[in-house]
Amino acid sequence: MRLDNKGMSIIEIVLTFSLIMVMVVGMVSVALNYRLKASISLEKMDMNTFKNTLTKAIQDDILEKGVKEMNYDGECQTISYLNSCVNIVFMDGSSKIFGTSIVDNNSRESIENKFVYYDGIKYPLNDSLPTTIPDGRSLSDFQMIQIQDSNILGRDSMMLEDGTLVTLYSIDVYISHIDFSEDFGIHILAYNEKTQYE
Repeated sequence: MRLDNKGMSIIEIVLTFSLIMVMVVGMVSVALNYRLKASISLEKMDMNTFKNTLTKAIQDDILEKGVKEMNYDGECQTISYLNSCVNIVFMDGSSKIFGTSIVDNNSRESIENKFVYYDGIKYPLNDSLPTTIPDGRSLSDFQMIQIQDSNILGRDSMMLEDGTLVTLYSIDVYISHIDFSEDFGIHILAYNEKTQYE
């Protein structure tokens, strides 16, 4: 028996090479897609962690100490790097400051270093910017994270039938990310009860 040792033809080599390239391109596409999804999931998880950590810190203080009042006074008058600021006064007479950083849309430093402030701690919101900005564009065009913090303090009072005055305080800061449709902001509701005869 004699074997035919002609080898592979050019067409067979080209077809084999093409098949291998299609498989490689498909695998690279899957890998890049997975990497993008992993990156987006990680970014969303970071935003949720930020929201939950800060909300828990404030709520723990409110539950432990109770709220006497919330206002724009106290240290809010002296902290220059805060755009919006709320002074939370507790029933034991102590107070803590909550606020958001000043964001200058034309300043790389302030856009990259956004934060929400509570009790002396800056909770960062990392907003990465490209190294160069194309002509005719501004830094604000490339922001990923937006903070809406106007009128962050709400207050409403009502008198109950037994003569108890209930004052409701709310803190609302809306934080959005360009890639997600949800609000990653800080929303706190607290109340103070005071009887009419105290």
